Amino acid sequence: LATNAVKRMFLPIRELCQLLKKHHITHDGLVELEHSPTKWDEVIRMAFDVKEQILPLQSEEVLKIRNKIDVFAEELQGFTHEFREQCPFDSKKAFTGDFDARYDTM
Repeated sequence: LATNAVKRMFLPIRELCQLLKKHHITHDGLVELEHSPTKWDEVIRMAFDVKEQILPLQSEEVLKIRNKIDVFAEELQGFTHEFREQCPFDSKKAFTGDFDARYDTM
């Protein structure tokens, strides 16, 4: 997050509000603009609180996905081994003309 960049944007706003107050210009929006840095800090704090709540759930889901990937990799390795053991395009079967055995293997 570019929180520092956003915080730097509040300085000119605060200066403008002070200048307007100095010249006795009042408006309801000026009060809101003056309080905007504290409101922004509150929003950032709330965002970090939510991130802290989500982090364990996110880590749990990452572990589930990793487990699924591991299971898939094992299945794939087993399939690859089985395919190589019962290779349908084996040269022995090609010379004997045993085409049906190749299709049965697939």
